[in-house]
Amino acid sequence: MKSNELRIGNYVSDEGASKSFYARVEKLSTRRCYYGPYNSTYEKLEPIPITEDWLLNLGFEKKEVTKWHGNGYDYQPEDVWTEQLDFVKDTNGGWDFIFRFENWTYKEIPNLSTSIHYTDSWYPKINEQVYAEIKYVHQLQNLYFALTGEELTLQP
Repeated sequence: MKSNELRIGNYVSDEGASKSFYARVEKLSTRRCYYGPYNSTYEKLEPIPITEDWLLNLGFEKKEVTKWHGNGYDYQPEDVWTEQLDFVKDTNGGWDFIFRFENWTYKEIPNLSTSIHYTDSWYPKINEQVYAEIKYVHQLQNLYFALTGEELTLQP
């Protein structure tokens, strides 16, 4: 990891640690990160992949999966399904922060330099606006803080 990716309060893991190990960043220096009773160089830190368990433990509420058949429009073939799973967290500002998992297939679009054929990713949404793909817990914590001014921490 790079030092500019982290803030105090982010959750990280350590190179070679078990998959269940995580700790909260308590102090950052130029060359080292201090978390729990440990400290390490940034290169030896590992980001924590976002999972359903992490989202639930961070206070998100899981909604029902929405599934629909392609309509032949919007580049969706009629013979494919789209699935959408939202995790929602109320903010102190009174609006919802939605973290969305989408699984869909698009038709190939001629004359475009890039076409999305299949995706299986997490995307945070606020008021229906999609932002960049987020893969790790510390990225979600940083985005959430930047947009809400609130820390995203594990719930008791």
